Amino acid sequence: MEDQVIREIDVQICSELELFLLQFSLKPVYDDPSDIKFARFKPSNKKLELDATYPIDAFDSSTDVPTLQTFNSSVIAQGTCLGAGVIKNNVMYLTPVKNVFQMRPSFKNLQPKGETYEALDDEQGLEAGDMEADGDGLQQVQLKRKESERAMSARVQSYTYMQKQEALEAWKKLKVFSIGSDESEEIFKRMVSEEENNSEHDGT
Repeated sequence: MEDQVIREIDVQICSELELFLLQFSLKPVYDDPSDIKFARFKPSNKKLELDATYPIDAFDSSTDVPTLQTFNSSVIAQGTCLGAGVIKNNVMYLTPVKNVFQMRPSFKNLQPKGETYEALDDEQGLEAGDMEADGDGLQQVQLKRKESERAMSARVQSYTYMQKQEALEAWKKLKVFSIGSDESEEIFKRMVSEEENNSEHDGT
């Protein structure tokens, strides 16, 4: 026996906003939402960083710790199409989810300074220069074969290369609006298309 249809509504796809879903997989479901203060985004590499305040009871009061905790994103492959829906005046407005980001804590602010790709490259270059300067007599010469297309493709797709390319892209600062603020409410209203607003003014 088929279920009885109790209501029929129209469905409209809204593409005005770029919607991203953030997952905090290591955060308990009963925990309060993170108080996000700053946000940065790299559009080409699809990387997101969030700075949030630590919970009050996260550390001992006598411990010298940073005031903000950083979360780094990793893109999650979407097996299905996701979207956020708003039902208003018997119409469902669906906004597709562009990407799903899984946010995990970053401990870079707790690591010693200077351990970056640029620092490692400078250190290796300095060692190579020292070897050339020390040799007043015989010097070692290395012949490098021309890189093949296959080797170049493997190098470009390597994790180290992608990390360096990601580091070269500048961060784009994002504005953060708290839940319930006037700005966030205004953005939420944009998930309802202009046609719906016009129909309200026309009295239809």
